[in-house]
Amino acid sequence: WYPGIFIIIIALCINFIGDGLRDAFDPRQRRRLSRKEKANARAMANRSEMA
Repeated sequence: WYPGIFIIIIALCINFIGDGLRDAFDPRQRRRLSRKEKANARAMANRSEMA
């Protein structure tokens, strides 16, 4: 019983670590927007709504 739980916990930990590493190092992943870019995008959207 305990060995099965231990194997499941280890498998989940390895999976989460792998997902985190892929997210951190995948060069093809879409670049995250910085705070300035988000603010500029909001400002442009507000300008287009007012026009």
